[in-house]
Amino acid sequence: MPKKTNVFIRLLQNPIIAFLLIVLALLILGWLLPEYWIFGFTAIFTYLLSDILLSLIIKGGNGIAIIPAINNQTKHKGHAYLAFFVGMIFSTVVSGLFNDFVLMVAKDSNYWMFAVFLASIGLGVGVFVDLQAKFYAHNE
Repeated sequence: MPKKTNVFIRLLQNPIIAFLLIVLALLILGWLLPEYWIFGFTAIFTYLLSDILLSLIIKGGNGIAIIPAINNQTKHKGHAYLAFFVGMIFSTVVSGLFNDFVLMVAKDSNYWMFAVFLASIGLGVGVFVDLQAKFYAHNE
């Protein structure tokens, strides 16, 4: 592998550099191909919001499920399926409504690139926080 590629890959080991690369890629996409940026924003934002809402509705792991809105006792698998389904529907509707609102405001704005900038930073932060919570929070 060429030396420049190794340096670039080594730089990407730093989460701040990776974050900046994500934001830069989203900014370039929003500037050059706004329709694709809208598609990417919608997909990433929907995933992040769905992940947050589902984690509030149903918790568990290692063969157990808990539905905090009901109580903190372990639930049967059928109840877990139902809670997960309700969580998916709820999070899809909420994220769809929020996406529509954000994109309506951004598209009608004279400040498209400013909206893309703020939303791209928000997505970058969301990806970082989600990764931290899922994979690293238990280790620290």
